[in-house]
Amino acid sequence: MYKILPKRFWDKVKVDLSSPLVRDEHCWIWIAAHLVQGYGQFSVGSRKDNSRKMVRAHRFAYKAMIGPIPDGLQLDHLCRNRACVNPSHLEPVTGIENTRRGLTGIVTALRERAKTHCPKGHPYDETNTGYTSNGWRYCRTCARERERRKAELLPRKPNPNSIKTHCPRGHAYDNQNTYVKPDGRRVCRTCHNLLRRLKRRVNK
Repeated sequence: MYKILPKRFWDKVKVDLSSPLVRDEHCWIWIAAHLVQGYGQFSVGSRKDNSRKMVRAHRFAYKAMIGPIPDGLQLDHLCRNRACVNPSHLEPVTGIENTRRGLTGIVTALRERAKTHCPKGHPYDETNTGYTSNGWRYCRTCARERERRKAELLPRKPNPNSIKTHCPRGHAYDNQNTYVKPDGRRVCRTCHNLLRRLKRRVNK
């Protein structure tokens, strides 16, 4: 399967026999051009038709020897060596999973776990601690406060009944003929009394 990659690609690769075995293979270290982040660069295309461009060497090797990278996924280095271009050391994962596995994710996770209180001083105890789908914890008190502020900022829909001057049967909503329920809805006393008298006749 190694013949899939061109010779000029292999000229820029050195097998590191001192590296730990990952999936029974050592790292293939890219010894040519690198990006600042540590990933190798490899040129593809031709200058004749202006198709020449630089691609990441590990992605080129993976596509050539294993296949396309699924949409929305990134290649995670299982060996934790960004200069490695060995496709067996690469695994397609989501961006969140890639960050979580990386050193940045590990340091961040350890720092967060060491905290006993949220930034506003609420304790991370059993009753006040919630967890997101990707495993991050959050303060329930702060979450409730955010939801309360959102509710206050949202425009409240006016009660259609509050702008009417008469009930559906034409009785005026004045001080004597109007009863206001605890939830704010208005009731026509005349209609209410008529309904009560009607129920009494039916029950006789």
